[in-house]
Amino acid sequence: MFRFAHSEYLYALALIPVFIVFFIALVRWRKNAVREFGDHYLVKQLMPGKAHTKPVIKFVLISLAFLLLVIGV
Repeated sequence: MFRFAHSEYLYALALIPVFIVFFIALVRWRKNAVREFGDHYLVKQLMPGKAHTKPVIKFVLISLAFLLLVIGV
């Protein structure tokens, strides 16, 4: 059984859902900005190398690092 010396630091884990909400809002804002920029076909030609999964993977890794950092503290 694990015992944490400073269990009050575990309240920082409540920030992870807040980060998720902000990330979803950011993704929606970016999609709307690209949609307002111009025609879908034209925008797709202007940004051929845009990765759709890279920001999600980056967010998951940063969230995981934050989780492990809080538990490590």
